[in-house]
Amino acid sequence: MEAVCRASKPGDVIWDVGANCGLFSYLLARRLPDCRIIFFEPNRAVYEIACAALQPFSQVSGINIGLSCRKQDHVPLVVPSGGSAVGTVEPQVLGEGNYTLHVALDAGDRLVEQVGLPAPNTIKIDTEGHEADVLTGLARTIANLKPMVFFEHISLSDDRVKKLVPFGFKLCSVSNRTGEFTMGFDRFVGHNSALLPESSTLGS
Repeated sequence: MEAVCRASKPGDVIWDVGANCGLFSYLLARRLPDCRIIFFEPNRAVYEIACAALQPFSQVSGINIGLSCRKQDHVPLVVPSGGSAVGTVEPQVLGEGNYTLHVALDAGDRLVEQVGLPAPNTIKIDTEGHEADVLTGLARTIANLKPMVFFEHISLSDDRVKKLVPFGFKLCSVSNRTGEFTMGFDRFVGHNSALLPESSTLGS
């Protein structure tokens, strides 16, 4: 939260990819009232909870899809049993005792280029192991507009994280405690990483 807020300025568009119940978007909306926030959540029941929580904020809107590398319908989303709202289209991330929903996915590039969705200045991704596909589906937007990207790396191997870095970007670790950046990838710093344009001074 601290890192995203420092990276954002009035008028920016922030994409919350994998919004779950909308808590992150809710906190962003309170901290950044002059930014537009668009959240994405494929689980319909959880999406409706987020919509209800975020209804007071006119600068926030949601879309009931997940982001991926291409447009797909009826994709299995694995959700842990026992009431958890966490879900993933990467079934190997979760163990036994789960149930499956079917959801729609789309590519961020297509939404920007063909649907006309406002392109992001900042992207937050928390998709339980599907982060690489989300970034693949946003490759042109990232290359052209150089947004700052924050993603959770808990479900990703070290090698996979390092392969996510686009040309012209630097990889930083985000401190769990302060939100400060550390150059390079270090799991001991925190469970989130950032992809910052090389021209950015935030990760210096």
